[in-house]
Amino acid sequence: MQRTLLGLISLACFVVAAVLYSVTATDVSFAAAVALRVGLITLAWWLAYPSFAKMPRWLLLVIGALLIVVAIRPRTVLFAGLVLIAIALLRPRVKQLADAVAEQQRHD
Repeated sequence: MQRTLLGLISLACFVVAAVLYSVTATDVSFAAAVALRVGLITLAWWLAYPSFAKMPRWLLLVIGALLIVVAIRPRTVLFAGLVLIAIALLRPRVKQLADAVAEQQRHD
Protein backbone atom coordinates (compact mmCIF):
# COMPACT_ATOMS: atom_id res chain seq x y z
CA MET A 1 0.00 0.00 0.00
CA GLN A 2 2.74 2.49 0.90
CA ARG A 3 4.69 1.69 -2.25
CA THR A 4 1.58 2.30 -4.34
CA LEU A 5 1.05 5.63 -2.60
CA LEU A 6 4.65 6.65 -3.36
CA GLY A 7 4.12 5.79 -7.01
CA LEU A 8 0.92 7.82 -7.16
CA ILE A 9 2.59 10.82 -5.50
CA SER A 10 5.45 10.61 -7.98
CA LEU A 11 3.07 10.40 -10.92
CA ALA A 12 1.04 13.35 -9.61
CA CYS A 13 4.20 15.43 -9.24
CA PHE A 14 5.20 14.63 -12.83
CA VAL A 15 1.75 15.62 -14.10
CA VAL A 16 1.86 18.89 -12.12
CA ALA A 17 5.36 19.62 -13.44
CA ALA A 18 4.25 18.96 -17.05
CA VAL A 19 1.23 21.24 -16.68
CA LEU A 20 3.28 23.99 -15.05
CA TYR A 21 6.03 23.74 -17.68
CA SER A 22 3.41 24.31 -20.37
CA VAL A 23 2.77 27.73 -18.80
CA THR A 24 5.60 30.13 -19.70
CA ALA A 25 5.60 32.38 -16.63
CA THR A 26 8.92 32.52 -14.75
CA ASP A 27 7.37 32.15 -11.31
CA VAL A 28 5.54 29.04 -12.42
CA SER A 29 8.69 27.46 -13.87
CA PHE A 30 10.22 27.45 -10.37
CA ALA A 31 7.19 25.59 -9.03
CA ALA A 32 7.44 23.18 -11.96
CA ALA A 33 11.10 22.51 -11.18
CA VAL A 34 10.21 21.81 -7.55
CA ALA A 35 7.42 19.44 -8.58
CA LEU A 36 9.77 17.65 -10.98
CA ARG A 37 12.44 17.22 -8.31
CA VAL A 38 9.97 15.94 -5.74
CA GLY A 39 8.62 13.55 -8.36
CA LEU A 40 12.13 12.26 -9.07
CA ILE A 41 12.89 11.78 -5.37
CA THR A 42 9.64 9.93 -4.72
CA LEU A 43 10.24 7.80 -7.83
CA ALA A 44 13.69 6.83 -6.52
CA TRP A 45 12.13 6.07 -3.13
CA TRP A 46 9.43 3.97 -4.85
CA LEU A 47 12.09 1.97 -6.68
CA ALA A 48 14.15 1.40 -3.53
CA TYR A 49 11.20 0.70 -1.21
CA PRO A 50 11.74 -3.09 -0.92
CA SER A 51 15.32 -2.48 0.21
CA PHE A 52 14.23 0.15 2.74
CA ALA A 53 11.65 -2.24 4.19
CA LYS A 54 14.46 -4.65 5.13
CA MET A 55 16.76 -1.96 6.54
CA PRO A 56 17.00 -1.54 10.33
CA ARG A 57 15.25 1.53 11.72
CA TRP A 58 18.35 2.88 13.45
CA LEU A 59 20.18 2.97 10.12
CA LEU A 60 17.34 4.93 8.53
CA LEU A 61 17.53 7.42 11.40
CA VAL A 62 21.29 7.80 10.97
CA ILE A 63 20.95 8.36 7.23
CA GLY A 64 18.16 10.87 7.80
CA ALA A 65 20.20 12.75 10.38
CA LEU A 66 23.19 12.85 8.04
CA LEU A 67 21.03 14.19 5.22
CA ILE A 68 19.75 16.97 7.48
CA VAL A 69 23.30 17.85 8.55
CA VAL A 70 24.48 17.95 4.92
CA ALA A 71 21.46 20.09 3.94
CA ILE A 72 22.29 22.60 6.69
CA ARG A 73 26.06 22.54 6.19
CA PRO A 74 27.00 21.26 2.71
CA ARG A 75 30.73 21.12 3.53
CA THR A 76 30.06 18.20 5.86
CA VAL A 77 29.27 15.92 2.91
CA LEU A 78 32.74 14.35 3.13
CA PHE A 79 32.25 13.58 6.83
CA ALA A 80 28.79 12.14 6.15
CA GLY A 81 30.20 9.93 3.40
CA LEU A 82 32.90 8.65 5.72
CA VAL A 83 30.34 7.87 8.42
CA LEU A 84 28.19 5.91 5.96
CA ILE A 85 31.24 3.97 4.71
CA ALA A 86 32.25 3.18 8.30
CA ILE A 87 28.73 1.95 9.11
CA ALA A 88 28.70 -0.21 5.97
CA LEU A 89 32.06 -1.77 6.83
CA LEU A 90 31.55 -2.17 10.58
CA ARG A 91 27.94 -3.34 10.73
CA PRO A 92 27.44 -6.83 12.11
CA ARG A 93 26.97 -9.55 9.56
CA VAL A 94 24.22 -11.56 11.27
CA LYS A 95 23.69 -14.05 8.45
CA GLN A 96 27.41 -14.72 8.04
CA LEU A 97 27.75 -15.22 11.77
CA ALA A 98 24.80 -17.63 11.83
CA ASP A 99 26.28 -19.56 8.90
CA ALA A 100 29.64 -19.81 10.68
CA VAL A 101 27.98 -21.10 13.86
CA ALA A 102 25.96 -23.67 11.87
CA GLU A 103 29.12 -24.81 10.07
CA GLN A 104 30.95 -25.14 13.38
CA GLN A 105 28.11 -27.22 14.83
CA ARG A 106 28.15 -29.55 11.81
CA HIS A 107 31.86 -30.24 12.33
CA ASP A 108 31.40 -31.00 16.06
